[in-house]
Amino acid sequence: MADIKAAFFDIDGTLLPFEAKHLPASTVDALARLRKNGVKTFIATGRPPVHLPYLHALDGTPFDGYVTMNGQYCYLTDGELLYSKYIPAASLQTLLPHIEKEQLSVGFVGKDFCQFNLINDLSRDFAKKLEQGTGDVAALIQHEDIYQLSAFLPPVPLLWLIESTHYSRTKRTCGKRFKLEYHQEHQPDHAGNAHFTRNRIGAHVGDGVRAGQYGSGLGV
Repeated sequence: MADIKAAFFDIDGTLLPFEAKHLPASTVDALARLRKNGVKTFIATGRPPVHLPYLHALDGTPFDGYVTMNGQYCYLTDGELLYSKYIPAASLQTLLPHIEKEQLSVGFVGKDFCQFNLINDLSRDFAKKLEQGTGDVAALIQHEDIYQLSAFLPPVPLLWLIESTHYSRTKRTCGKRFKLEYHQEHQPDHAGNAHFTRNRIGAHVGDGVRAGQYGSGLGV
């Protein structure tokens, strides 16, 4: 193990099986053995830092650092910030009229907060579980760094949301080709009780859309 300096692990479906509430004993043991052999362990997840304290499956398992929000916010356990890349306020302002017109429930995610423009039947359980409320998001984006948007949408095609902004399915953005992909998938929830439909949209440049848990999270 002398040549391995660090190991990075996703949470959902990797360290933590989708239907599980606790890390498997074999996983905990493997992580401990890595650290004993001098290998630093890191979390690499699409989740924001504000969600991690509610993920009690990780309680008691030490990590050296975290790559969160798909690489947008990276830090060490001691709090040292390694990298930060938030969504420009101008991009958020482009989406706001469409969010308001369609009355979508969207969580605006910062480093240590998530504020919704409105909470409806699709987002109520999630917002309650993570103790998230509503507020003036137009004012919020003027003075807070926003890293992700978590939109809770019905299981219908979402391409209209992108095509109604200044993005299209395939175009050049900032000198790079922007390619949009869309599909729906069904997965068991984390309690293992029911299935939900997740709309996944992916993009191949920094400005794009990220699929989120129990809905579709937008990362512009």
